[in-house]
Amino acid sequence: MPNIASSNPPEFQQYVAAFRAIDNLTDNHIQMLQVHYHAHEQTITATQLSQAVGYSHHTTANMMYGRLARLVGEQLGYSPQPEKLGTLVTFEKRKGEWHWILRPEVSQALETLRWIVSDTTGFSNKNLYEKIQNTQNHWLSCKSCLRPVSANVMRL
Repeated sequence: MPNIASSNPPEFQQYVAAFRAIDNLTDNHIQMLQVHYHAHEQTITATQLSQAVGYSHHTTANMMYGRLARLVGEQLGYSPQPEKLGTLVTFEKRKGEWHWILRPEVSQALETLRWIVSDTTGFSNKNLYEKIQNTQNHWLSCKSCLRPVSANVMRL
């Protein structure tokens, strides 16, 4: 899925400026970014993201996150192909499902914007934080969801 453009993403400062410049950025957009940031290894699937934010189907998360990526990409003048979602993530297919890995530049931008907190005491929505953790814990504890990646390590 990656192409040349997606291997040369904008700098984190450019993401900061892009997020600030988006007029119609919603609380749902920020919530999705927060969920993704707090995901194990900042990696999540559309299904996991949907469950964490309360959407009934993974296609809703895919559409909403894709829309956010398009808005950010427009501000950046950056449009990785074939997926605009590549503005925010890189992709890895595991066991037939695409995993979205938050770009480090996006992660750093979220920290710079102070949209991320490191623990539940500062989290603006404790129920959301618990939901993120429960969803992640489910996936981490699901042995059938794990696959070996080396002799001593198991990963989602």
